[in-house]
Amino acid sequence: MRLLLWTGKLLLLIFLSQTARAASLLNLEVGSHGMATVVVTIDAITQTSPKSTSVNVVALPFKLDQTYRFSRPDDVEVSLLYNADGFALITIMGSTKPQQTTIKIENAFNLIDERVQGRVKFEFDFSFPNLQKYRDVLSLPITISKFDVTIKLPRDYQFDQLSFFPPSDKWVEQKRGKEYLLKSDQSELSKTPIFIAFPSPFESGLHFAELVTGIVIGLFMLGWEGNFAKKRSLDRKSAVVIMLLSFIVSGVAIYFCFTVGDPIEYMAWAVGPLIPIVTSPFICIWLLIAMNKEAEISGQITVAGERARYISVSVLKKTENQEILLKQTTVDLDGTYRFFIWCDETDMSVFVRAWGAGVESRESQIYILQAGHKQQVPAIDVKRIQITGATSPTS
Repeated sequence: MRLLLWTGKLLLLIFLSQTARAASLLNLEVGSHGMATVVVTIDAITQTSPKSTSVNVVALPFKLDQTYRFSRPDDVEVSLLYNADGFALITIMGSTKPQQTTIKIENAFNLIDERVQGRVKFEFDFSFPNLQKYRDVLSLPITISKFDVTIKLPRDYQFDQLSFFPPSDKWVEQKRGKEYLLKSDQSELSKTPIFIAFPSPFESGLHFAELVTGIVIGLFMLGWEGNFAKKRSLDRKSAVVIMLLSFIVSGVAIYFCFTVGDPIEYMAWAVGPLIPIVTSPFICIWLLIAMNKEAEISGQITVAGERARYISVSVLKKTENQEILLKQTTVDLDGTYRFFIWCDETDMSVFVRAWGAGVESRESQIYILQAGHKQQVPAIDVKRIQITGATSPTS
């Protein structure tokens, strides 16, 4: 009885050993350009004599991309036998001396891009549903179609960022958040497609492009916002409302930045409008202060009664001993000008001077500016300089 028991155990161990050997290894990881890199490790299963070679047909559960590349040992030959939707058949021929043969396939297949969810996934089906015409090849003794599958993710992910089929409890976590093993004895493996979905590692380049584009757009909007400030286009009420709204929007943006699943993606999308929104409270505060500390002086310049163009206009401060240039600009297309003068003193004596090429310089009268007040200067008409040409002698 004891002899029979030990004989049974020995036969069981031999059976389990052969079963484990029949399950070859399929390692998948992310390669370049959204492609998968596959490493196939098999045992030689055909052997007629110590000096013979082994020939195996390997059934892969995915179609090889046109750009695939095989890497193999020097004493092993690999060729693609059949390539179709959902599967590929390759032949491996080599010496039987090595216990294992390892083949690397670069650019094996494209990862499935779930662009809406920002994810990619490894997916394949060991039931080979599209292998119909030559399906009996799977039952040949030289064919390998069962694999222990290891999937290596490009980085560590949180568990809630991953999706599995079969469910995660069927997978062996070899490295937390990064590497998972699915044994070939799982019943689901031969019935339905298996997959692991994870956040796309290729989004980083897209995020960088979005971030740069958003910053450029934001800077453009900031310049547009600065033009509003320069022209003092907001009254006090509007400035206060915009400042409060900017604080609220900035607070909401900070909240989402710390609570969303992918803050980088959120910032890449939001950075454009956030640049002027974050700066607008400071601009509004400055405008509110300027409204109380600045005086406005404006008017129009004409040339011989006509609308002036390319005429320069200056505002100068008049003191007892000197004239101090405060600001200078060129008139607008309609000949108008507008200055905002910071008034540190209670009263400031200033005058306007119009000048330019081909015209006589002319000045306004002296005006007293006060902070928070506006001064309208009557139109200043400048005359063109008359150039007298030389006359030829008469006979």
